[in-house]
Amino acid sequence: MFSGSKSSGTPNHNYDLSGSDLTRLFNSPVYKAERMKRPLGGSSSVAGLISHSGVRVTLANGSQWLIHKGKGYGISSDTVVVDAQHMSRHWTVNVHVNVHVS
Repeated sequence: MFSGSKSSGTPNHNYDLSGSDLTRLFNSPVYKAERMKRPLGGSSSVAGLISHSGVRVTLANGSQWLIHKGKGYGISSDTVVVDAQHMSRHWTVNVHVNVHVS
């Protein structure tokens, strides 16, 4: 996983993670996971017809992260991990999945 679609030419943002910060995030226990969806193209007018999906995870420290496929939709290098603070308002919760932390 990485933050930003670097392989597809999308520019990095100043909130992108890399190196040890990304490894630390990847190894963090997940407290809660929610299946998210948004209309393709970001337009709410087609909600429910054709959508893009992802998972928003909440970590034990309360931080939230959205994980979804980038522009390549299925190419392993196009997995995007972004701080949920930067999610588009078009993302909505589809299903809640509770994860038990031991």
